[in-house]
Amino acid sequence: MSCSVLSSLAASTRCLSFYFATECFVKTAFIAQKIESIMQNNEFATTNVAVCIFGGILKCRLGNYSSAQQTVVHIHLERMKILLINSNNRQIKHRQVLKKMIQLKSESPDDFLFILYKLNRYAKRMFTHFQLITSAIAMDNRTQQENCYNSIKNYICKTQELLTEYNLSSEAFDNIASTATNMEYAAKLTGFGPRYAYMLLPPYIRDNEIETITTQFQDQNFVVTQTTINGGGVGYDD
Repeated sequence: MSCSVLSSLAASTRCLSFYFATECFVKTAFIAQKIESIMQNNEFATTNVAVCIFGGILKCRLGNYSSAQQTVVHIHLERMKILLINSNNRQIKHRQVLKKMIQLKSESPDDFLFILYKLNRYAKRMFTHFQLITSAIAMDNRTQQENCYNSIKNYICKTQELLTEYNLSSEAFDNIASTATNMEYAAKLTGFGPRYAYMLLPPYIRDNEIETITTQFQDQNFVVTQTTINGGGVGYDD
């Protein structure tokens, strides 16, 4: 058998493997979306599942506060380490926040729209700097990495401060954010979910520094998990 035929067979095998992997991912995403929609009553199940299964950062625009539109997936951004911090908040806290949002929209629509405007502005600027920090990491430009990280950190802080100002956070999340700020980092709640906050770590951070940060939160009885964002999604063995 000629080398060209062997190469063709090898390429066909890889394509077939990729096809089955993609088909498996699509089925997994469909099932996960249904489960999350039913069990968590989550309007954004499609967005959440897309990020978890396929990876990357998902940039979207919301219509009528509930339906995602103009979705764009960027899967080539650099992985970055985060600390995922369990706030120990209960689901009831989540429901209270949702009630506050509904009340604010009804009683003070100008404030409600102002919050959405600010959150949108911060998110767009963070997204831009995630793209810039990816380039800085590729060029091994430490100064640019620091500048980009500080910008992202600034908008994370501003977002958490805005949520706190309008009573859309909680004492536990505020304590986590305060601890992070005291260590010259930034943390905020992961959304309007009931339990977790995250702290974005700079790409140049050392392992012993991560251990020190983790210990600070553990001393306050928070459970901390180190993980990454901007990943490639669920993997499979060749």
